[in-house]
Amino acid sequence: MILALETSSPNCEISFLKGEKEIFSTFTDTHSKHEKNLTLILDFSFKYLNISLKDIELIGISIGPGNFTALRVGLATSFGLAYPHNIPLKGINTLDALYHTCLHYFNELKEKKVACVIDAKRESFYTALYQNQKIISDYQLVSINDFPIFFPKEEIAFVCGSGLLFYPELFKDYKKINIYYPKAKIIGLLAKKAKEEGKLDNPFSLSPFYLKEPDIRK
Repeated sequence: MILALETSSPNCEISFLKGEKEIFSTFTDTHSKHEKNLTLILDFSFKYLNISLKDIELIGISIGPGNFTALRVGLATSFGLAYPHNIPLKGINTLDALYHTCLHYFNELKEKKVACVIDAKRESFYTALYQNQKIISDYQLVSINDFPIFFPKEEIAFVCGSGLLFYPELFKDYKKINIYYPKAKIIGLLAKKAKEEGKLDNPFSLSPFYLKEPDIRK
Protein backbone atom coordinates (compact mmCIF):
# COMPACT_ATOMS: atom_id res chain seq x y z
CA MET A 1 0.00 0.00 0.00
CA ILE A 2 1.16 3.54 -0.77
CA LEU A 3 0.77 6.45 1.64
CA ALA A 4 0.90 9.91 0.05
CA LEU A 5 1.01 13.24 1.88
CA GLU A 6 0.41 16.74 0.49
CA THR A 7 1.36 19.54 2.88
CA SER A 8 2.62 22.26 0.54
CA SER A 9 -0.72 24.08 0.36
CA PRO A 10 -3.30 25.33 2.89
CA ASN A 11 -4.97 21.93 2.53
CA CYS A 12 -3.37 19.09 4.45
CA GLU A 13 -4.27 15.92 2.56
CA ILE A 14 -3.31 12.26 2.77
CA SER A 15 -4.18 9.38 0.47
CA PHE A 16 -3.82 5.60 0.55
CA LEU A 17 -3.45 3.65 -2.69
CA LYS A 18 -3.33 -0.01 -3.65
CA GLY A 19 -1.53 -0.18 -6.94
CA GLU A 20 -2.98 2.74 -8.89
CA LYS A 21 -6.34 2.72 -7.11
CA GLU A 22 -7.04 5.21 -4.36
CA ILE A 23 -8.79 3.42 -1.50
CA PHE A 24 -9.06 6.27 0.99
CA SER A 25 -8.21 9.94 1.31
CA THR A 26 -8.94 12.73 3.73
CA PHE A 27 -7.96 16.34 4.08
CA THR A 28 -8.42 19.33 6.30
CA ASP A 29 -8.20 23.00 5.44
CA THR A 30 -5.73 23.90 8.15
CA HIS A 31 -4.61 27.26 6.78
CA SER A 32 -1.08 25.81 6.84
CA LYS A 33 -1.25 24.82 10.54
CA HIS A 34 -0.39 21.30 9.56
CA GLU A 35 1.60 20.56 12.69
CA LYS A 36 -1.68 20.48 14.63
CA ASN A 37 -3.61 18.27 12.25
CA LEU A 38 -1.38 15.97 10.21
CA THR A 39 -0.76 13.49 13.01
CA LEU A 40 -4.46 13.50 13.90
CA ILE A 41 -5.68 12.67 10.41
CA LEU A 42 -2.96 10.05 9.99
CA ASP A 43 -3.99 8.37 13.23
CA PHE A 44 -7.66 8.52 12.24
CA SER A 45 -6.93 7.07 8.80
CA PHE A 46 -4.90 4.11 10.05
CA LYS A 47 -7.62 3.26 12.57
CA TYR A 48 -10.40 3.69 10.00
CA LEU A 49 -8.64 1.40 7.52
CA ASN A 50 -7.58 -0.97 10.31
CA ILE A 51 -3.98 -1.04 9.08
CA SER A 52 -0.53 -0.31 10.50
CA LEU A 53 2.76 0.95 9.13
CA LYS A 54 3.67 -2.65 8.34
CA ASP A 55 1.13 -2.43 5.52
CA ILE A 56 2.81 0.61 3.92
CA GLU A 57 5.26 -0.20 1.13
CA LEU A 58 6.01 3.34 -0.05
CA ILE A 59 5.56 6.93 1.13
CA GLY A 60 5.25 9.86 -1.26
CA ILE A 61 5.55 13.42 0.03
CA SER A 62 5.28 16.86 -1.58
CA ILE A 63 8.58 18.72 -1.15
CA GLY A 64 7.67 22.14 -2.53
CA PRO A 65 7.80 24.81 -3.56
CA GLY A 66 5.15 25.91 -1.10
CA ASN A 67 4.60 27.01 2.48
CA PHE A 68 7.95 26.77 4.28
CA THR A 69 6.77 25.49 7.66
CA ALA A 70 4.14 23.16 6.21
CA LEU A 71 6.70 21.52 3.93
CA ARG A 72 9.01 20.82 6.86
CA VAL A 73 6.14 19.39 8.88
CA GLY A 74 5.30 17.01 6.05
CA LEU A 75 8.91 15.96 5.48
CA ALA A 76 9.61 15.45 9.18
CA THR A 77 6.46 13.36 9.54
CA SER A 78 7.31 11.29 6.47
CA PHE A 79 10.83 10.68 7.71
CA GLY A 80 9.51 9.70 11.14
CA LEU A 81 7.21 7.13 9.54
CA ALA A 82 9.62 5.84 6.88
CA TYR A 83 13.00 5.53 8.56
CA PRO A 84 12.23 3.42 11.65
CA HIS A 85 10.16 1.00 9.55
CA ASN A 86 12.48 0.94 6.53
CA ILE A 87 9.74 2.21 4.20
CA PRO A 88 10.93 3.62 0.84
CA LEU A 89 10.39 7.36 0.50
CA LYS A 90 10.00 9.63 -2.52
CA GLY A 91 9.74 13.41 -2.58
CA ILE A 92 7.62 14.93 -5.35
CA ASN A 93 7.97 18.49 -6.62
CA THR A 94 4.72 20.36 -5.98
CA LEU A 95 4.62 22.02 -9.40
CA ASP A 96 5.07 18.61 -11.06
CA ALA A 97 2.28 17.19 -8.91
CA LEU A 98 -0.01 20.10 -9.79
CA TYR A 99 0.56 19.57 -13.52
CA HIS A 100 -0.06 15.83 -13.30
CA THR A 101 -3.19 16.47 -11.25
CA CYS A 102 -4.50 18.47 -14.21
CA LEU A 103 -3.62 15.67 -16.62
CA HIS A 104 -5.33 13.14 -14.37
CA TYR A 105 -8.64 14.94 -14.79
CA PHE A 106 -8.09 16.35 -18.29
CA ASN A 107 -5.95 13.91 -20.27
CA GLU A 108 -6.68 15.84 -23.45
CA LEU A 109 -4.30 18.55 -22.18
CA LYS A 110 -1.29 16.26 -22.57
CA GLU A 111 -0.01 17.91 -25.75
CA LYS A 112 -0.88 21.44 -24.61
CA LYS A 113 1.48 23.90 -22.96
CA VAL A 114 0.32 24.31 -19.37
CA ALA A 115 1.74 26.89 -16.95
CA CYS A 116 1.47 26.03 -13.25
CA VAL A 117 1.38 28.99 -10.86
CA ILE A 118 1.55 28.62 -7.08
CA ASP A 119 1.14 31.72 -4.94
CA ALA A 120 4.48 32.61 -3.33
CA LYS A 121 3.25 35.67 -1.41
CA ARG A 122 4.64 39.18 -1.97
CA GLU A 123 3.09 39.42 -5.43
CA SER A 124 5.02 36.52 -6.90
CA PHE A 125 4.54 32.95 -8.13
CA TYR A 126 6.37 29.67 -8.11
CA THR A 127 5.92 28.58 -11.69
CA ALA A 128 6.96 26.17 -14.45
CA LEU A 129 5.78 25.30 -17.94
CA TYR A 130 4.85 21.75 -19.04
CA GLN A 131 3.99 19.86 -22.20
CA ASN A 132 3.69 16.17 -23.08
CA GLN A 133 4.11 15.13 -19.42
CA LYS A 134 7.47 16.92 -19.14
CA ILE A 135 8.70 20.20 -17.73
CA ILE A 136 9.90 22.44 -20.57
CA SER A 137 11.14 25.40 -18.51
CA ASP A 138 13.07 25.95 -15.31
CA TYR A 139 11.32 26.04 -11.95
CA GLN A 140 11.07 29.77 -11.37
CA LEU A 141 10.09 32.45 -8.89
CA VAL A 142 8.41 35.17 -10.98
CA SER A 143 6.75 38.42 -9.96
CA ILE A 144 3.19 39.05 -11.07
CA ASN A 145 4.44 41.91 -13.26
CA ASP A 146 6.96 39.68 -15.04
CA PHE A 147 4.68 36.68 -15.52
CA PRO A 148 3.03 37.95 -18.75
CA ILE A 149 6.50 38.64 -20.13
CA PHE A 150 7.84 35.14 -19.41
CA PHE A 151 4.53 33.41 -20.19
CA PRO A 152 2.56 35.45 -22.75
CA LYS A 153 -0.98 34.21 -23.20
CA GLU A 154 -0.38 33.68 -26.92
CA GLU A 155 2.29 31.04 -26.22
CA ILE A 156 0.60 28.87 -23.58
CA ALA A 157 -2.66 26.98 -23.74
CA PHE A 158 -3.77 26.94 -20.09
CA VAL A 159 -2.85 28.11 -16.60
CA CYS A 160 -3.61 26.28 -13.36
CA GLY A 161 -2.77 26.66 -9.69
CA SER A 162 -3.45 28.81 -6.64
CA GLY A 163 -2.17 31.93 -8.39
CA LEU A 164 -5.53 32.03 -10.18
CA LEU A 165 -7.27 32.52 -6.85
CA PHE A 166 -5.06 35.36 -5.66
CA TYR A 167 -4.66 37.32 -8.90
CA PRO A 168 -7.76 36.76 -11.03
CA GLU A 169 -7.32 40.06 -12.91
CA LEU A 170 -3.86 39.04 -14.11
CA PHE A 171 -5.27 35.88 -15.68
CA LYS A 172 -8.55 37.22 -17.03
CA ASP A 173 -7.36 36.81 -20.63
CA TYR A 174 -5.73 33.39 -20.11
CA LYS A 175 -7.46 30.07 -20.56
CA LYS A 176 -7.70 28.48 -17.12
CA ILE A 177 -7.93 25.04 -15.55
CA ASN A 178 -9.77 25.37 -12.25
CA ILE A 179 -7.42 23.13 -10.30
CA TYR A 180 -5.57 25.04 -7.61
CA TYR A 181 -3.63 22.50 -5.56
CA PRO A 182 -2.08 19.08 -6.23
CA LYS A 183 -3.92 15.97 -5.06
CA ALA A 184 -2.24 13.61 -2.62
CA LYS A 185 -3.20 10.60 -4.74
CA ILE A 186 -1.23 12.06 -7.67
CA ILE A 187 1.80 12.37 -5.40
CA GLY A 188 1.31 8.69 -4.58
CA LEU A 189 1.12 7.72 -8.25
CA LEU A 190 4.24 9.73 -9.09
CA ALA A 191 6.06 8.11 -6.17
CA LYS A 192 4.99 4.69 -7.43
CA LYS A 193 6.39 5.47 -10.88
CA ALA A 194 9.65 6.68 -9.36
CA LYS A 195 9.99 3.46 -7.36
CA GLU A 196 9.45 1.40 -10.51
CA GLU A 197 12.20 3.42 -12.21
CA GLY A 198 14.57 3.02 -9.26
CA LYS A 199 14.48 6.73 -8.41
CA LEU A 200 13.70 6.69 -4.70
CA ASP A 201 15.21 9.22 -2.29
CA ASN A 202 17.63 8.86 0.57
CA PRO A 203 15.54 10.06 3.53
CA PHE A 204 18.61 11.65 5.14
CA SER A 205 19.27 13.89 2.14
CA LEU A 206 15.67 14.74 1.28
CA SER A 207 14.88 18.39 1.97
CA PRO A 208 12.27 20.98 0.97
CA PHE A 209 12.54 22.41 -2.53
CA TYR A 210 12.74 26.15 -2.04
CA LEU A 211 12.90 28.77 -4.78
CA LYS A 212 13.42 31.51 -2.21
CA GLU A 213 14.71 31.57 1.34
CA PRO A 214 12.32 31.77 4.29
CA ASP A 215 11.94 35.29 5.61
CA ILE A 216 13.37 34.19 8.97
CA ARG A 217 16.77 33.66 7.31
CA LYS A 218 16.98 37.21 6.03
